[in-house]
Amino acid sequence: QDEDQLTGTGVSNTLTATLGNANDNGGTLITPKLTNIQTLNASFTGSSSAGANLAVTGLDLQDATGLK
Repeated sequence: QDEDQLTGTGVSNTLTATLGNANDNGGTLITPKLTNIQTLNASFTGSSSAGANLAVTGLDLQDATGLK
């Protein structure tokens, strides 16, 4: 969720994340705070139900520093 804050330690840090469905207070666009993580491997696996778009469909990296 947007409140997530992850900080890498060391020299070359990789984050592998699977983004699925938003929980009851989550949104479909996630903006986590990432610090000192150089590589990000992300996949989207969510699905929408009839009448509701619950799948996470976007990852906003405006709060990511050090990402290459």
